[in-house]
Amino acid sequence: MRQVDYHITMNTKPRPTRKASELGRALAANRRLVEGTCAVCGKPFSGTAKRMYCSTLCAAKAYRRSHQEELNEKRRKKYARQKKTAEEETPSAAAKPSPHSQ
Repeated sequence: MRQVDYHITMNTKPRPTRKASELGRALAANRRLVEGTCAVCGKPFSGTAKRMYCSTLCAAKAYRRSHQEELNEKRRKKYARQKKTAEEETPSAAAKPSPHSQ
């Protein structure tokens, strides 16, 4: 009886691989699509079950509405920093000689 080396005789052919884009398309085809209404503007749209907004514009508008106070606080701090650096860069008016006085 002949001794068989199973490591060599097993199926060692590489499996055919799919590209990432092909896999993405296959997964996208299996997603469940539903009809919905945009939470911001009220327009009907079709999309996946998780989708809440008809467009990225409506999604951005909803984000700004829900984070309005936080965004305003960031703007106030940025304005204060800009104002402070502008005051530090320009010397006061009293220190500048007037071009009309000679």
